Amino acid sequence: MRTDLHFMSITELSELLRSRKVSSREVTRAQLARIAALDGALGSYAVVTEEEAMSAACVADSEIAAGQYRVDISCAGEVVKSHYATVRAGQTYVAAIK
Repeated sequence: MRTDLHFMSITELSELLRSRKVSSREVTRAQLARIAALDGALGSYAVVTEEEAMSAACVADSEIAAGQYRVDISCAGEVVKSHYATVRAGQTYVAAIK
């Protein structure tokens, strides 16, 4: 797995996706791996919805393959910090600060 993806800007990732040098799934896996490696010590995420992230990445890859590229947001992994309540994820209003 490429380890440089999480250091790239959205613009850089966008170009890699547009040229199909990387997939949305690859970018999302890299982000999830980075979270898994660091978040135990950092405690940055209350909830990480890996399955939903990978599902959204698959949809993005299908759209890109069909020519429906969403400018610079197709590469933005669906790994979203949980700052608000969500329907499918556990609702966490107060998380412990490490």
